[in-house]
Amino acid sequence: MGRMSLDTRKRVVSLHIKGYRNYRILAALKEDGISVSRQTISLCIKKWVTHKTVLDRPSPRWGEPAKVSMEHRDMIDQAMEENDRMSAAEIRQLILEKTGADLSVSTIKRARQKLGWVLGGKKYTQSVCNRETRLVWCIQQIANKETFDDVIFSDEICIEMNANGKLNFRKVVRDEELDDLNEAEEQEEGTCEVNLWAAISKRGATGMTMFEGTVKADFYTHKLLQPELIPFIQRVYPDHHRFQQDTDPQHMNESVAAYMKQHGINQWLTPSGSPDLNPIEMIWTELIYSLRSYKPKSKEDLIDAIRHFWKSVDPEKCQRCINRLQKVIDQVIRRGGRAGGV
Repeated sequence: MGRMSLDTRKRVVSLHIKGYRNYRILAALKEDGISVSRQTISLCIKKWVTHKTVLDRPSPRWGEPAKVSMEHRDMIDQAMEENDRMSAAEIRQLILEKTGADLSVSTIKRARQKLGWVLGGKKYTQSVCNRETRLVWCIQQIANKETFDDVIFSDEICIEMNANGKLNFRKVVRDEELDDLNEAEEQEEGTCEVNLWAAISKRGATGMTMFEGTVKADFYTHKLLQPELIPFIQRVYPDHHRFQQDTDPQHMNESVAAYMKQHGINQWLTPSGSPDLNPIEMIWTELIYSLRSYKPKSKEDLIDAIRHFWKSVDPEKCQRCINRLQKVIDQVIRRGGRAGGV
């Protein structure tokens, strides 16, 4: 007996609001050919009563205080700037001695990643750069009272699974990086990978495209923008829109710019090297959490799990992620342009 789909959860809540008891909800679902347990229905209703939502909850759990405070984030940043080889265990001990907070090593690792620290060789470097540019941009959004109502946020991600089912997530490799990647590491035997492109807005999400290989300018325009973005704009944003994409050289190519102008795609620039300022990163985080819970065993399983997850990316989820950007902007300003770590 599988977990309930989002549509089934919504139906359970709808019947609950109408006054149906759990056994009647169970019977109604059975009439529709949906097989669930009474306990699953009870848990769904409990989630609705407690959180007023039936969506899967990301980590940290909704309504619970964050484990990592701004003070902790500042300490992690400072520690990494002073010693870019410092381990998560050493940072944990430092925070414990200075604040008394007993954070786990995995919590420290997640916080460090959110702050933009990535491992390059034997030391960590900051993936978030251009602090001054980021700070000015964030201040401008506050001054303009930006709500991002007409912004379409896009991104690509690569999901890699080895022969043992272990998942790894990274950015899609650019064409000019391919030789360096091949020299640096050989793909483990039995490893498969799936590249994804998608975009979200407050009015919902585009379709999600899965592809293999690197992203070149012609592929980007004719295999990603043309079949997914342009129809989405015509259908959902016939009035006005702004399209956000990262500053990957293939995205900023002259031919891409000409294609976007020809097809009425209004590009909206954000600071480079700023994944924390793109709300779709939160969708990727939820996807990662979902896939690790699903535990796919083959490439087919992986693709099915990705498709199943994308069905849950409805306007409510998109709005929640985009609205959270306001909090990220506040933290970036507070931290002088550094990653918000939210």
